[in-house]
Amino acid sequence: MKTIRIARDGRGEPFQSEADLSALIKAANDNGFPTAVHAIGDAGVQMTLNAFEKGQSPGKYPNRVEHIEIISPPDIERFKTLGIVASMQPNHATGTIGKYITERVGHERESHAYVWKSMLEHKVPVVFGSDWATSPLSPLTQINDAVFRESPFGLGDGPWHPEQAVTFDEALFAYTQAGANMTPWANEIGSISTGKWADFVVLDAKLPDPVDRSIRERHVEATYVAGAEVYRAK
Repeated sequence: MKTIRIARDGRGEPFQSEADLSALIKAANDNGFPTAVHAIGDAGVQMTLNAFEKGQSPGKYPNRVEHIEIISPPDIERFKTLGIVASMQPNHATGTIGKYITERVGHERESHAYVWKSMLEHKVPVVFGSDWATSPLSPLTQINDAVFRESPFGLGDGPWHPEQAVTFDEALFAYTQAGANMTPWANEIGSISTGKWADFVVLDAKLPDPVDRSIRERHVEATYVAGAEVYRAK
C-alpha cells in the first residue's frame, strides 16, 4: 500500500486516511496476512506507524514498512516497540548523493535520511533489497552501497553521512537471513548452515578482509539452489 503523494507545494498528501489504512492493516492481519506499506517521507512513515499501532494484530510474521527514506528520529524507536520490520534499499540512498537530496530536504533533515545504522542500533530488524527496476538488481552493488555510502556516479565528497553506514556482515545479514526471518522458512534458508538448504553463489574472486570497493567488480560464477547447480557462467 502507498500512503502519501506529493502535492504541488511539495508537501505530502495521503492517498487514504490514517483510519482507512489502519482498517486495511487490521483486516489483513486478522486474516493471517502480514502487511507491507510503502512510505518514503517522514510524514508518510509516521502516519504508517500510527496506523500499525492502532490496527495491527499479533501474527506469526511481522508487518513491515518499505523504503523509509526519511524518518523523524523518535519514530525509529517506534519500529522496535511495534515490532515493525524496516525494509530498505541502499542504492536509493547513494543514487541521491550530489544530485538532489540536500536541495530537497535541507542539511538538517538529510541527516535523518537512510538511517540504516540507527535502525540496527535500536534493535529494529532491517531487511535490504533492490526495489528493482528502480535500482540495480545486484546484491553486490547494494551491499557495497550499504557499506560505503558513496555516489555510484562519482558525485558528492566521499562517503555521505558515513555514521549511517553498516558493516559488511550487517549488510550481508540484512540481505539474507533477515529476509528469511520474515517467513515460515527461517530455519531452512537464509544462511549457509548445517541442516539448511544449500543455497549459495560462487564469486569469480575471493573478497578481501576487510571488504573493499572491489566488491562491485565481482561476478557470479555459479549459483546453487538446494545443492543443485542452476547457473554457470560461460
